[in-house]
Amino acid sequence: VDENGNPVPGAHWWVSSIALIDPLRGTTGPDGKFSGQAPRALMTLCAQADGFAPLAVNYERGVRREGLSLALSKGHDFRLQCIDEEGNPISGVKISVESGSIPFWRSQAITDEKGWAILTHQPSLHRVVLTFNASNYQTTRRDNIDLSDAGASQPYRLIRTKPVVVTVKDEVTGAPMAGVVVRICGVWPQDSSFVFPDWNSSGRSTDSQGEVSLDGLNPDLIYDM
Repeated sequence: VDENGNPVPGAHWWVSSIALIDPLRGTTGPDGKFSGQAPRALMTLCAQADGFAPLAVNYERGVRREGLSLALSKGHDFRLQCIDEEGNPISGVKISVESGSIPFWRSQAITDEKGWAILTHQPSLHRVVLTFNASNYQTTRRDNIDLSDAGASQPYRLIRTKPVVVTVKDEVTGAPMAGVVVRICGVWPQDSSFVFPDWNSSGRSTDSQGEVSLDGLNPDLIYDM
């Protein structure tokens, strides 16, 4: 239901639990109701609809079998700005919002030509993780952010990256080695805001000349590969 107790049809709901490999998912009917089978374990029941903030409640089967009501609210909108190291606005930055207390939920926005983005219908009373991703800039994460705090409207500074070409050669012969998978396994100095590049999970392979181009790397950091 909404804040006035009116049913919300077409709302997305999902259930997560350590007893489930994947969350159970579904949508509410015209009367705003839904039902489903769930394991006998502590679960987190979540719901979200267009124009509403996500909601998560803990639910234990056998304690509250039916008649559970979820009241969705509009939430809050927040403006964030991304700038470079010289203070210039950065457009096209993808900002992702996640919360550990709302599993399998993510909200996204993209900055405009002035570097501003609006995060709409954000949940109240939840600290979130912000991830900033843009071409030619280091992917950055900010943890434990309270979007209800005035500081959320302050600019977030991103660091420009430089492409690096790595050459892999045979230690004995010095011949270039093709097909070698290169991955980042560490960074120094350690920083909680650091996020590995998207390509790092599977790595990148050297070509016939033993070379591979790695983008998204901060020239001020030292990488273990």
